[in-house]
Amino acid sequence: MTRPSYNPDLWPFVRVCQSCLHKQLAKDPATYKSDSWRELACKKCHSIDLDYGSTRPYTPEQIAEYDAYTAWENEHEEG
Repeated sequence: MTRPSYNPDLWPFVRVCQSCLHKQLAKDPATYKSDSWRELACKKCHSIDLDYGSTRPYTPEQIAEYDAYTAWENEHEEG
């Protein structure tokens, strides 16, 4: 099997609400000119309990491709 390809550059920036666990897409906080990203509210419950977020797979296709890559990488670890 050849190494599966996946492109983390296509992953969106995702923030998770710590109150209701809703995942929502957001801009990377590094792109804001101020600290206004801290005041963004959850689109579902409207709390401001969003985590810092990260770039991660979001769609089912991205998640499946990442899982397949991780499984392949675990099978072929150098050791």
